[in-house]
Amino acid sequence: MFVSHEEFVSLAASGAFIEYRDFKFGMSYGLPWQQAIAPLLAGSNALGIMSLGSVRHVKNIFPEAITILVNAPVTTIRNRLQARGVNTHEQIEERLENARTVDAYKGFYDYVIVNDDSMLDQAEASIKRIIKSYESQG
Repeated sequence: MFVSHEEFVSLAASGAFIEYRDFKFGMSYGLPWQQAIAPLLAGSNALGIMSLGSVRHVKNIFPEAITILVNAPVTTIRNRLQARGVNTHEQIEERLENARTVDAYKGFYDYVIVNDDSMLDQAEASIKRIIKSYESQG
């Protein structure tokens, strides 16, 4: 769900997120407790998108979670952000600094998918294969 920045800050302060990050580059991400827990309590699976640095925290809370890192090389990310033309230099640098830390977190993920240029279909197919492999186990 999308909310205003003010509402996001309020939700974060009230503990509504399992994890969250508020970026300078104009986007904030949070994994809401309610949306994550409700399907699990109903016996279903849930899909959550989380910040890179939060994988260990989320795995501590949900050790059975299957984590997938979708990653692109820093140069590809830079080119994509610059091509969009909506972020300032400082915002792009913040995003790139985050991308440069990926190697420190790769080992905490169950799967790492590369999404370089011209690889979107391949990345999507890999994610679908991973999900299907767990659906067939359930």
